[in-house]
Amino acid sequence: MRNAFCRLHLSLQFVLIVLVPRAPPLQVTAFNTSNSSILVTWQDITSSSVPGILLGYVLRISKADDTNFSNFREIEHDSSTNKTVTDLETYTLYKISVAGYTRVGIGNFSETQSWTDEGGEESYK
Repeated sequence: MRNAFCRLHLSLQFVLIVLVPRAPPLQVTAFNTSNSSILVTWQDITSSSVPGILLGYVLRISKADDTNFSNFREIEHDSSTNKTVTDLETYTLYKISVAGYTRVGIGNFSETQSWTDEGGEESYK
């Protein structure tokens, strides 16, 4: 016989705490691919260092002599681990920073530097 007065009420509550990545990308490297572009590569941030979902990466690039890092270009990037940065000045040293981000914000940056290539052909006298 069924007990009509017996009801089971089950309530589940989940709290998902999403923060920014705790670790920066590792092994960030950069090298020139032309006189106006640099290829930047890095390793993925480990899933254990990302509380939530890693949406992608942010690259910041500025001339290395910009000591305040006040004049940088920011590039939002998908979750792949390389990016060619174009439209740079010829034979210039750049500081490049890479960080992962979640929907909450940007994590810690890893930095490297690279020169763009010299432009044109050299003339010998």
